[in-house]
Amino acid sequence: MAKPEINANQTRLLFVDDEPAIVNMLSVLLSDGDYQIAIALSGEEALEYLQENTVDVLVTDVYMDGMNGFELMKAACELDRHLQVIIITGHDCYDMISQALRHGAYDYLSKPLDDHEIILNSIHRAGSAARLERDNTGLLEQLSASHAMLANANNRLRELNDDLMVQATTDGLTGLYNRRHLDNALEQEVNRRNRYPDPLSVVMLDIDRFKSFNDHYGHEGGDAALQLLSSVLSASSRNIDVIGRFGGEEFMIILPKCTPENSIKFAERLRRAIETTPVKIGDNMARLTASIGITGVEKDDRGVTAQQLMSAADKALYVAKADGRNRVRQCLEFDSVDSNDSEANDRLTGT
Repeated sequence: MAKPEINANQTRLLFVDDEPAIVNMLSVLLSDGDYQIAIALSGEEALEYLQENTVDVLVTDVYMDGMNGFELMKAACELDRHLQVIIITGHDCYDMISQALRHGAYDYLSKPLDDHEIILNSIHRAGSAARLERDNTGLLEQLSASHAMLANANNRLRELNDDLMVQATTDGLTGLYNRRHLDNALEQEVNRRNRYPDPLSVVMLDIDRFKSFNDHYGHEGGDAALQLLSSVLSASSRNIDVIGRFGGEEFMIILPKCTPENSIKFAERLRRAIETTPVKIGDNMARLTASIGITGVEKDDRGVTAQQLMSAADKALYVAKADGRNRVRQCLEFDSVDSNDSEANDRLTGT
């Protein structure tokens, strides 16, 4: 089979007919620089060529020995859906033309092939259609690839944003929320409960004598203690509670829809869980205790600010430490008072 020189700007043609005179005539007719021309003298030879080469327009006779034109057209289009097929037939009748078009032919030519203008126009239009379909497919593939790249970029951006959000709101050592998130969360909970009055409680917790613990077991032991405490806090709290590391060895728990009375029960359970859960440090088992200060508002209490709640919980924590540590104290007074004010301390309750 004659193979053309490769030129991407030309229309690629394959002429198939078992009469050499016909394919030679077509080759001469389209021998200018606009076409790459290959010739096959049978359907089998043409199909072999198509399996290794890309063709824009296949011009084939219908009646040939072996594989006929319809069979070749079907096989060729399965190999390349953009290929345009022009059928050559010596039977210029409606049934033959209809059959050719039903089989997927782009156009047909009737023998004898003596109207060169019709031949040139048909092949030119078929070549334009093939190139247009290939270009459209290429553009769609590029668009799809661009969409995929954009989707991947958006997914990566979301992942990075999520990572940044986690880093911005999470304590790296314990995995709990950090001070920044706790401040925002408490502000939101206070605003919510002041609009729709619900009970709200706040717990401040501090590990007892943590500096001595760190000095004895080292920073690795201190980290292990903080991580264990975070696990105990998470296991003891509800899904709606907000738990975070307030700073150093101090932690905060925000308890939405929890009354001050129930917060005392919660804090006492938490204190016992910390006291009875050992910290494994190498081959050693260490014990922790914690002092806990709590505050809260009932459903029908007047409006309260986040700062007032934090100050009251911190005041209760101070008293819990002053009273001997490893205990729970509650403060329900939200005025700004000195922690050493004995009259204010009388308002504190303990367990």
